[in-house]
Amino acid sequence: KAPELEGGHLKLTLRLLALKACENGSDRLEEEEANYVVEYGGSSQSMYLWRELQPLMKSGHFWLLRRCECWESWDQLVVYYVFPCPGIQSFFASLELAETWNKQFSLSSMDDAFKEKQWHPLLPILAEMLPGPMTLTFPSMTEDKARLLVEFFARHPMVTHLQLSGCTLGMQRSTLRIVAEALKRDQNLKHLDLSDNCLGSEGVHTLCQALMEHPTLEELVLDRNHIGQVGSVKIVDLLRVNHNILRVELDENPIGSEWARYIYVLQRDRSATLASARKCPLLPAVDKAKAAKSGAGSRKETKSSKEKDKEKGRNSLSEKDELISEMKELKPAMPLSSRLRRKEEDTGPVSLSARTPMLR
Repeated sequence: KAPELEGGHLKLTLRLLALKACENGSDRLEEEEANYVVEYGGSSQSMYLWRELQPLMKSGHFWLLRRCECWESWDQLVVYYVFPCPGIQSFFASLELAETWNKQFSLSSMDDAFKEKQWHPLLPILAEMLPGPMTLTFPSMTEDKARLLVEFFARHPMVTHLQLSGCTLGMQRSTLRIVAEALKRDQNLKHLDLSDNCLGSEGVHTLCQALMEHPTLEELVLDRNHIGQVGSVKIVDLLRVNHNILRVELDENPIGSEWARYIYVLQRDRSATLASARKCPLLPAVDKAKAAKSGAGSRKETKSSKEKDKEKGRNSLSEKDELISEMKELKPAMPLSSRLRRKEEDTGPVSLSARTPMLR
């Protein structure tokens, strides 16, 4: 005997499963996918009824949905569910669509669709219907949201900005790998913000491997991610391979002034080396005295020539201000050897030990 239809939980379960099968273009659902739909689309009562239905579907006594098992190999059993009649599947799927559209559509943005579990079954449909370009913002990230993101990227080709700031992906390695897989498959992203994610050098390595062949990414934000010199090497490899990336932000990362200078120069000259970056000036030389003299000129200068000189002086100063604002993160820090020498001058020689490096 089938479980009671009290509260419509069984009908809701069948509606969700039928709609998911229609989205996949098939009459069957794998066991893992069906359990996911019932768990996140229904309620605790729906999960209880779903467990009660298992022996009935397996024995064939529940004719609305059947449970099938087959061996793909000698040690791998595959379980899936099938709607025995296309009419039954279409009926329950149409009921779910009608129920959805009869309700007030309370979504203000796609971010809310990822937050609320009730919208998760409809995300693939929304991905195909909504126009682009689109910006997605996630204040937090879990494995389930990351899988939804992978599916959404596959169906919506116009996500251009992705904000994942503060999601602590570095502390969730499995989630980071899923996000990296989504980025690897993406073909349209232009701006990626991964600041405050505690990535570290290992997380940056996973990220850079995924972005090596990205065709459209232009800006990558990696502020405050505890990236050291090992991670900066991975970023250098990324910039050398992917020439589409025009800007990498690395504020408040302990990569050192030398590597920071190199990454800055490499964004403008992809053939630069670490040795050539040391010789490259960060700011163009601007001689204010010469500019003032040329601005004053001789008495024979006309008014138009003076105005041109003033405009040139303003343009050069504005370019300098822009470069200074870009290079705030590249202020050279005092090296360890200079600090130890200063300490030796003040307090006397520093005694060497197993933990004190020999500086030459």
